[in-house]
Amino acid sequence: MFPNTPRLAASKGPKGEIIITKTYSNFLYRVAIEASGAIRVRHGDWLSKYSAAMYNDFSHINEFGRMDKSGKMRPVHNINLIFTGETLYHIPTYNKAHPMRMDAIQCTASPLSDEQKMKHIVNTLKADFHISGEKGEQFENIVHYGVHPAEAGLEIAEIWGWVAEGAVAVTALQLTVAVLTPIVVGLSILNALDTDKRIVGRQAICYTVASWAFGTGIPEFPAQLRANFSAFPGKQDLPRVMAAWNDTASATVTNLEEEAKKKKRSVKSYQAFWRGLGEGDPKHLVRLVMEAQAEEFSGERKDAFLSLDVDRYPN
Repeated sequence: MFPNTPRLAASKGPKGEIIITKTYSNFLYRVAIEASGAIRVRHGDWLSKYSAAMYNDFSHINEFGRMDKSGKMRPVHNINLIFTGETLYHIPTYNKAHPMRMDAIQCTASPLSDEQKMKHIVNTLKADFHISGEKGEQFENIVHYGVHPAEAGLEIAEIWGWVAEGAVAVTALQLTVAVLTPIVVGLSILNALDTDKRIVGRQAICYTVASWAFGTGIPEFPAQLRANFSAFPGKQDLPRVMAAWNDTASATVTNLEEEAKKKKRSVKSYQAFWRGLGEGDPKHLVRLVMEAQAEEFSGERKDAFLSLDVDRYPN
């Protein structure tokens, strides 16, 4: 992956010399690199933040080094141990600035496994955003199930934003209720006078959130509901409830994607968040969303809403 386009700047050094820096940045982090490859470490810096600022991922941490006492460049072996005020180097920039050096070092692949990289990213963000306790455990759990280690990138930082939306949520159900609320608000089916349409519309929301999160498209009207409404005397109701399902499913997808746009986060991170809530299982996610919505009904209506057999998802 090529680095982001840097912003060039010039300033005077302590001895009046001109120092040229390239500042790389993304929506979260920034790093200023001098022409020699030098980086002046600031409080709160991490190698993974430098990688994110330059490449929009956290995996290029092997590209940074420091000078040893003999003046030789060495890779940073302990990626968690850098110090405020010290000078680190971006190795490719350093090598380019010193083409005649016989000891120019190469950037070798990181010895960390995908799982170790993921853990490092999560720890970086937990420290950066002061995530701890049950909230931290919830964040780790969602990342674990929502993001494949080999694809871990900045979407993990965005996932924390979605977790943080449920400020007082502790359990997965509480968080589901919190983040689902703006998705269902405004859906016309919620105001339908027809009870059957409201129930089917709520069921459509549950299936649609899971299908959208796992990338399987808008779910079709389930065969089990078709069978129920086709039976006499309900067959005349079938077109009406099918239309309610289809309209609500389409509107739910629109609301999910608009929510990501409104929060200035990626759709990919939002899908990963929902997959994580469902512990990587679409049926589990459907059950969770159904449980979150079940309190909207009572008595026989609640029983009818929960009668949809999730084990037969998607049909």
